Amino acid sequence: MADGRCPGQDLRTWKPTDIYDVPCPHCQTMIEFWKDERLRTCPQCRRAVPNPRVSRACEQWCSHSQECQAPPPPAPETKP
Repeated sequence: MADGRCPGQDLRTWKPTDIYDVPCPHCQTMIEFWKDERLRTCPQCRRAVPNPRVSRACEQWCSHSQECQAPPPPAPETKP
């Protein structure tokens, strides 16, 4: 992190496959995820959907992982 950027979070190093669509498990609406997003709200049913492919591989080896890896946000309330 010599230039102050985490290599895993630096968009210059991302590939096109690091942004992808996943169907909502509740209503099947497609939701766009970026590889570092842990949770999104479905735009159709408004339920919280965890990212099935979230990448946090750097937590295993990066000495700065405790500084930059925030805990996941609380799940928003969902409609019944």
